[in-house]
Amino acid sequence: MNTLQIDDGKHWGAPRMAWFEEIIEAPQQIRPGVQMPAPLTLQPGETHTAKFAFSPPTGGEPGRLPMYSGKVLIKGDNGESLGVPYLGVAADLAKELPGVFDTPNYERFSSGVDDIPVQKKANWTFDYSLEAQDFPEIYMRLRFATRELRIDVFEEHWTEDRWEYPPVVGQAGYVGAITSYAEPVLRGHFDPAKMNASETISTPLRSLARDISGRTGHTFWWLGQMANGSHIATGRYHLRVAALKPWSDPRNATSWDTWTDVPTIEVLPRGA
Repeated sequence: MNTLQIDDGKHWGAPRMAWFEEIIEAPQQIRPGVQMPAPLTLQPGETHTAKFAFSPPTGGEPGRLPMYSGKVLIKGDNGESLGVPYLGVAADLAKELPGVFDTPNYERFSSGVDDIPVQKKANWTFDYSLEAQDFPEIYMRLRFATRELRIDVFEEHWTEDRWEYPPVVGQAGYVGAITSYAEPVLRGHFDPAKMNASETISTPLRSLARDISGRTGHTFWWLGQMANGSHIATGRYHLRVAALKPWSDPRNATSWDTWTDVPTIEVLPRGA
């Protein structure tokens, strides 16, 4: 069955993971190659390892992430049988997946009481007052699960060819990972009279499931604190939002799905 709904102009929100009714309306007939072990005889209490070798099925559309499954039946001459299920995807997930982030439908980076996009305003004083709300709100949905979601700050002219994993503060232009207020609300407001700016969670986040339809994604309110406990200094920086692709080496910059439309950001002095 094809598990990825491609963007064919007929299905809402595509490309995305297919819904149940979309999967069952067009079942696929694909068969993997299975190399069976030779027949073997076991004596009472004896154990033996049997090896089954699977080769990926052909005839499917890798770009639609076809999933296949079946069962290996083991029958004994005593009338007993044992079923061992198997399941696989006939595609290279890292190659075929059209991005981890659900873009451009659910990708927001804005600030201020007027919710100004970062492309129009990429500087902040981190004034938390209700009149200003001058800090960035970052929101995204994940089209696919990821082992790691990062929001990192680098020196202004940092480029992807300088990526090192894990990044170390002070090396290769790395400034640090951001934090978020612990209980952010999409399009909400930080109220200094009722909320504590020191109650934060640190990025990166790990082992995140995909965001299915009907569930909210991930919201971050960066109030200026960094994961190492410091506060971001005034200046100009490069901010990188990235999610690790499936079955990928995090040491390679190309293994990350990154936001590419974030301009250079600037941290301004309070009262500027």
